[in-house]
Amino acid sequence: MKLSCNVIRDLLPLYRDGVCTDETCALVEAHLADCAPCRAELAALDAPLGQTEEEQCEVRTLDSVAKTWRRGKLRAFLKGCAVTALLCAVLLGLFAALVGWHGAVPYDLSQMQVYDQCVLPDGRIAYRLDYPGDRYMEYRFAEGENGEKYKIPCHSVTGLGEPDGRDWQSGDWHIYDWEEENVFRVKNGAQPTTAYYWGEGDNAVLIWQQGMDLPRATDAQLAEIAARFGIADTRCSPAAEAAAAAGVAVTDYPTPDELLGYIPYYLDQNYPGWREK
Repeated sequence: MKLSCNVIRDLLPLYRDGVCTDETCALVEAHLADCAPCRAELAALDAPLGQTEEEQCEVRTLDSVAKTWRRGKLRAFLKGCAVTALLCAVLLGLFAALVGWHGAVPYDLSQMQVYDQCVLPDGRIAYRLDYPGDRYMEYRFAEGENGEKYKIPCHSVTGLGEPDGRDWQSGDWHIYDWEEENVFRVKNGAQPTTAYYWGEGDNAVLIWQQGMDLPRATDAQLAEIAARFGIADTRCSPAAEAAAAAGVAVTDYPTPDELLGYIPYYLDQNYPGWREK
């Protein structure tokens, strides 16, 4: 059945909206295949009302610009998210560093006092420290050009993440084991420690230096030190034991200067004691 253009044009809105029956759609499509005016009429239905071809072109141009702008906006949003994530990561890293970096700031030791330095039976050096602060201390070590050793107490920038209080109080005993520190320095041909300090720079507190005449620990001091560290009064220096085994007359309460003379006997291949200790 062949339909006139007027009938087809009446059906075009229904055809365009997809509400025609299959039979009607087939008739409309057969007519449109041979009728250019009706095809133009169908195309006009898709155009905004009241717009000329020039206006439609402008609309399409604006639509293209809008799509481009939306794509640029999306890219800007994604870049902003990336920058924000990076900034958050940096800030979190800095915070973690401030919390956990205990070795950042050295303590001001201008008010620290050292006293009661003495030699123990095994040659170790005991001493007391007074310091008014109570914050937790981390330590790092440094060495000077002439054998100086520096024990440098530090704290974090913020104090966050530190344990509550330090592990010693003013007046507590401390011990410096010169022999243990220097056996392998001597073995490797390195310069032995010539001085031992707390801190560094102008506020460094001297604990011991080569040639210093230190008294022996008294019985009362030994009892206090044994109570704090569990040290037996009869403990002997391994280097002094090695020297004695070689027939050398060793002294009680050896000083670091005397221990320096005993260490070669301790390192002698004929004396296996150092491998067992």
